[in-house]
Amino acid sequence: MRLLVLGGTGWLGGEIVRAALARGYEVVCLARGTSDVPAGATLVRADRDDPEAYSALDGHEASAGFDAAIDLTRDPEHARGAVGALRDRVPHWVFVSTCSVYADDATPGQDESGPLLPALTGAYTMERYGEAKVACEEAVLSSYGIEHAMIARSGLITGPGDHSDRTGYWPLRFAHPASDDGAVLVPDAPDAAVQLIDARDLAAWLVDGAAHRTAGVFNAMAQHVPLPEYLDTARQVAGHAGAVVPVDQAWIAAHDIAPWSGPRSFPIWLPQPEYAGFATRRVDAALGAGLRPRPLADSIHDTLAWCRPVRAAGGGPGSPPPTSASCWPAASRRRRTRGRCNRTRTRRRCTRTRLHGTMSRCNRTTTRRNRTRSRRTARRPGGTARGADAPREDPAARITRATTPTPGAGRRSGRRRR
Repeated sequence: MRLLVLGGTGWLGGEIVRAALARGYEVVCLARGTSDVPAGATLVRADRDDPEAYSALDGHEASAGFDAAIDLTRDPEHARGAVGALRDRVPHWVFVSTCSVYADDATPGQDESGPLLPALTGAYTMERYGEAKVACEEAVLSSYGIEHAMIARSGLITGPGDHSDRTGYWPLRFAHPASDDGAVLVPDAPDAAVQLIDARDLAAWLVDGAAHRTAGVFNAMAQHVPLPEYLDTARQVAGHAGAVVPVDQAWIAAHDIAPWSGPRSFPIWLPQPEYAGFATRRVDAALGAGLRPRPLADSIHDTLAWCRPVRAAGGGPGSPPPTSASCWPAASRRRRTRGRCNRTRTRRRCTRTRLHGTMSRCNRTTTRRNRTRSRRTARRPGGTARGADAPREDPAARITRATTPTPGAGRRSGRRRR
């Protein structure tokens, strides 16, 4: 089999190339070439912003054609350009999409027929990630039809290589508690769920789908598990023996702890009930088409093993959080909320932006304000906003001072790299 991978230099792209090479396939990657492709694959350098990018394959040994292609782009212009230029040379197309294409995140148990966001019509931006992927799907289907295309709507990807810190944070936090007594602060969210897919399992399934010319639209992820079960599994894998300090959603909101990802967040936690459907989608179609997710504990184990040396090097997933008392207020003191992301409507919008893989402008502004306030606070007597006479903080606030989540210290945690 001769496989074309549009990309192949990032995390998931690299796993796809390795999976194809392990099966003895010939692999050609078309990419800008700012990073290397796995050994054994052929790299054709081209910038897909250039309409003539695909002519780089002309005169190449692979120019006679491919059996299938796998595209990971998030830019609709790239998707349209690829299918337009390669339709006659590639009989089957696999497109890696995302569950962020769905418009309804509140209804649990939806399948692939759920309503989608409107397709992006303007220039691509990370804030419109879901809409952009919808436009990419439309480009593929308009050219190939559902009979010759495989659309894989991936869930949150986990496994070794996750620099986003969303799935590496909790195993590392349990393995290396920041507080002296080993306590770890966790969201008390019995109704929340987690729905992951290991990058290695997703890559293997995509390659097999390309080889077997699997067609259709699929939610590409494992069965969901309750968030408490995920946290308990991560704790067991990490060998954590300290206390677990649960805090409810009201407490989280009062302390400006963000959901999902980014600085000062509880990674992969989402507020309920407005996001009750985001991580509880049906996956019957993908499982029926051969997707085989590995056990959750195995994936967490491998992710933790990969994260530890990255953390030891001084950055990346699970980097030690700040411990200064000025970073977080006492639990009894409520922050002013004027102009903040914790206004209900704005918070919901910022949460959707986080789900789509970036930090919103609103949150960046809030982060700058908080940094300024922290510097001012540090100069006050007693090191707190009220000085030495500040009220005594509750136990959860004490733990927060030492265990405030700060994912992605090594890289910008909101950016996806495939």
